[in-house]
Amino acid sequence: MPEARFNPYFFESRGNELIAILQKSRGCFFCGRPAPKSKCSRCKVAQYCNRDCQKNDWKPIHKELCSTWLENYGDGPADDASASVPICMKSVGYISSDEVLVDEMRQRQIAFMEEAGCRIEGRGLSLSVACIDMFQRIRLVAAAHFYDGEPKIREVNRIMFECVDEGEEAMRRLYPSSGGSGSLSTDVKERVVIHLTDFVRRLNKYGIHVNSMTYGRGLMWLSGDEQVQETIEKHNGEVNEGHCKIMYVASTDYAMEDTMGAAMSLFE
Repeated sequence: MPEARFNPYFFESRGNELIAILQKSRGCFFCGRPAPKSKCSRCKVAQYCNRDCQKNDWKPIHKELCSTWLENYGDGPADDASASVPICMKSVGYISSDEVLVDEMRQRQIAFMEEAGCRIEGRGLSLSVACIDMFQRIRLVAAAHFYDGEPKIREVNRIMFECVDEGEEAMRRLYPSSGGSGSLSTDVKERVVIHLTDFVRRLNKYGIHVNSMTYGRGLMWLSGDEQVQETIEKHNGEVNEGHCKIMYVASTDYAMEDTMGAAMSLFE
């Protein structure tokens, strides 16, 4: 059984590396000169030659970007284990390519699995999954909830972050004007199943199985599709010569922005 507790800094080194790459390529965030001497005291990302450059950049550009960064990242992983440098960088325009964003989030996913495999192997975890609109694309996202020796459940968000659809019609389908949980087209559902199955399979490679799956917006069809459930569970480890069953629970919080309450009930 694992002895050490989960490290919420599991992606910190890569996050710091991304920030360092950005700073080296940008130089002074106002004039572009290399080797700036100071940083913004709030976000600690933007850097400047001197106080004049910082003042000139503040109102027209950096004031809004700095607030957006802090809203997304806060004080970093020590403050919120869900903090993600790639998403923060995308939100303020430091990452422009969606492909780069998804690739970095997949690296974060691998880092999570490597850390979780060492800390919660054999215990299993609970997943909360949903489709959301982020950066004008529909994303399949997942949060993990688990015990690692602490008296409370640990939560790590966005351990899955895949683009499954885009476009106005897809958005209307997911966020219908009449309200409700939203829906997905048939081909997008197939895409979701592939991502979920692959995610469970890779978790299993690290010795982690899924105990339960709480699903939200766009995914209510999972509850009645036994064939899909069996497809996912085939890759969920083995217990007593059979595959680990997953408890599927529909969330009334369709947006799944606050999944902790639903997930905690599954551990009681």
